[in-house]
Amino acid sequence: MEENTITNEQQDNYNMENSEEFEFQAEIKQLLNILVYSLYTQREIFLRELISNATDALDKFRFLQLGENQVSQQDGELAIKISYDKDNKSIIVADNGIGMTKKELVDNIGTIARSGSMEFFKKLAEDSRQDINIIGQFGVGFYSVFMVAKEVIIKTNSYQNDQPGWMWISDGSGKFKISPLENFKQGTEIKLMLKDDAVEFADKTRIEEVIKKYSNFVPYPIKLEEEKVNTISAIWTQTPSSVKEEEYREFYKFMANSVEDPFFWVHKAADVPLQIYSILYVPKTSMENFGFGKVNRGLSLYARKVMIMSECKDLLPEYLRFVNGVVDSEDISLNISRETVQDNLVLQKIKRNLVKWIIDRISLVAAKEEENYHLFWQQFGRFIKEGIVADFDNRNKLAALLRFNTSLAKDQDETISLAKYLERMKEGQDEIYYMGGPNREEALASPLMEIFKEKGVEVLFLYDPMDEVLITHLKEFEGKQFKSVELGDLNLKALGVEEKTDKQEKPVLQQSKIDKILELFKELLKDQVSDVRESQRLTGSPCILVSPDDAVSSHVQKLMRQVNKDFPLSKRVLEINSDNKLISKLADLHYAGEKEEYVRNACLQLFDNLLVLEGMLQNPRQMVERVNYLMQESLGEEKSPIILT
Repeated sequence: MEENTITNEQQDNYNMENSEEFEFQAEIKQLLNILVYSLYTQREIFLRELISNATDALDKFRFLQLGENQVSQQDGELAIKISYDKDNKSIIVADNGIGMTKKELVDNIGTIARSGSMEFFKKLAEDSRQDINIIGQFGVGFYSVFMVAKEVIIKTNSYQNDQPGWMWISDGSGKFKISPLENFKQGTEIKLMLKDDAVEFADKTRIEEVIKKYSNFVPYPIKLEEEKVNTISAIWTQTPSSVKEEEYREFYKFMANSVEDPFFWVHKAADVPLQIYSILYVPKTSMENFGFGKVNRGLSLYARKVMIMSECKDLLPEYLRFVNGVVDSEDISLNISRETVQDNLVLQKIKRNLVKWIIDRISLVAAKEEENYHLFWQQFGRFIKEGIVADFDNRNKLAALLRFNTSLAKDQDETISLAKYLERMKEGQDEIYYMGGPNREEALASPLMEIFKEKGVEVLFLYDPMDEVLITHLKEFEGKQFKSVELGDLNLKALGVEEKTDKQEKPVLQQSKIDKILELFKELLKDQVSDVRESQRLTGSPCILVSPDDAVSSHVQKLMRQVNKDFPLSKRVLEINSDNKLISKLADLHYAGEKEEYVRNACLQLFDNLLVLEGMLQNPRQMVERVNYLMQESLGEEKSPIILT
């Protein structure tokens, strides 16, 4: 772009005798105060607005060149030039775009200054969903310059032939002047005489910082003192086939300020019903795993390659907060400052597309790259679980992404999907079994697992407290209900377990002994269990605690007790294995009325043993005294007195 023939100093001191003076309405000062002090929260926004307007002017000129033969080619490349003068406390933003006639200058720069300004203000105040496209609309974002400028001088000349240039001057108070300007080439130049508290913007480093923050991807060169500042291309607007993998990686590192490559990404564009361009990245590492708490930076929101919000948290649900990326759309209506998204309906439509693209991409990795997905699950599995609880519309898709360690895995690191679990179900099995526990070792050692290990039935192990919450939200997967192994009403026939009542009945005497010992358990534990009954699923252990359908699992109750020691434990059912030798011997002694104190303490100890296995024992002192008593009894020594509880 060639320099105009009149120097800046000559232009600024140009004879204003032929100027026309326009007076703002009485309300304009109020309007300017609102625009400057209420709708903008960061003063640096003014530079973004000026660059955006310059971009629009260049776009319009390029469009005219394509469609009208009479439009001459501009000298030099289409570009935006920025210069500054520290000594004179000024900054200039210039473009060689479409320029303006006198009428366009009055109309456009007067968007809020012309008559009807209060009507414009009224519309903004009354209808937050007014479709106001700020980018390229001179007069609205433009007035943000008065946050930093004590005087603004605009010089412009239209692309139309035989038209003079024009100068516009105002201090943003009550008046502005327009006068003809000779020998000014096509384009627009805006000079800001900075306020004393805004001289930071007459500094190269500060200007570069703002450009790279908001306007780094503008499609025209932005030259600061002839040096191009915006050196990174907006690859999200390109077709995926034209972008190299290395470009994706470099763009991610720039955008996320990361030294790591991304895990994977999805590059998508849509034109109907909304125009959306996006690149969404999944990082390799979740910072939340390092104890940083919830990290929700949000996506960078652009409109026509100009950044609107650096951290738009409304574009993705919270459970996808680990996703980084860029979204560009011309269909978002924005408020006057471009800092708040205005049209929630449009935003929700964009959001639905983004969520679908991300879940589909993760699902593809899960299906095609098992090893990579295992690494992804280790980092971000917890977020997928959050999604199952929070996102009803995508719950089934997210459920397919779940991974669990199981009773048939070779170690705690091996996991399978729910779909794989269904493939491995036993013939006749109609439920998905699961068990909560702190780790694999304790889960496998639980008496609850005996029948499942004997029959080779796979059980999902839920180590994360959140797992049982998401199971209650899922309820089923592909028509198969989830069932806790802790529940007392398991369908044992489906596991191949015969009802004991179907076997040969016990001799009357033996059954009487069992009934009598069951009554003793009920007497001793009447305040701690809801019932005592003969078990039909134990194969080795003497007894087990099971829960009713509506009870919170013992694993969750244990966690609640860690948070609140007064959390009330629900009463469960004690099942007794009548085929266990220890139970049989206690039944014999109790039926004969022999060693009654020993029998009663042994029954209580069996119950405490179950609580110890679950980590739910509340009074270890009494248990230790009881164990000492039982050991002394087994040695035939004189016993210390013990209180039965």
